[in-house]
Amino acid sequence: MYLLDTTHCIHLLNGDESVVGKMKQLGLALVCTCVIVRGELLFGALNSARASENFQNAKEFLKDIRVLELDEASADIYASLKAAVFRTLGPGNPTKRNKAKISDFGFSDHDLWIASVAIQNNAIVVSGDDGFQRLQAIEHFPLENW
Repeated sequence: MYLLDTTHCIHLLNGDESVVGKMKQLGLALVCTCVIVRGELLFGALNSARASENFQNAKEFLKDIRVLELDEASADIYASLKAAVFRTLGPGNPTKRNKAKISDFGFSDHDLWIASVAIQNNAIVVSGDDGFQRLQAIEHFPLENW
């Protein structure tokens, strides 16, 4: 199964030929996204110049793709992954480490949630985002960029 990040969902919405071609090759049954990406897509649509049109397009897109939810297991994976990021990349001093932010390491919490859901569901993350490549140094998970 392939879990699309926000950027790849936007590529599909915009008709990007390489992403649409890969989708046709795989079939919709093998592709999903997650509730974090859903929120990002809908926020982006509502925050755009053509909010109403983009929101409707995003909602239509989301009706046709499986959206994985968060649960206790994904929260446990997220906590372990985030702790590993701070242990690996954070300052050695625990007091300084406690003051660090995830963005200090080039990740967003959304990236960690998306990776956690993918790991939980044995899905391949589909993203061109550098953050996911850096996360692989902390926790290996399959990653592709279409």
